Amino acid sequence: MGTSLKAIVLHGSPRKSGNSDTLAEYFLKGLGEAGDHQVEHFYTNEMNIRPCQGCLTCETSVGHRCAIVDDMESIYAAFPILTSLCGRRPCIGGI
Repeated sequence: MGTSLKAIVLHGSPRKSGNSDTLAEYFLKGLGEAGDHQVEHFYTNEMNIRPCQGCLTCETSVGHRCAIVDDMESIYAAFPILTSLCGRRPCIGGI
């Protein structure tokens, strides 16, 4: 019996089942071969996430929390129990 892993997948592409999701599936397949795992998926294109405002609240506040309250809170909540992270985003326009 393998080690229990906790992973999150950050899907950055607006195209579900596209190339980025295919890469994530291969990552999860390999993860599954390593043992039991729990996976939480976040489709960032469907979430309300604002960009950093450069206010430095995350650096200066007690607890180092972001001043912006948005859907990133659910991603932050997954990090303390995280064993593995997979982030995928599309390469648009050759960038």
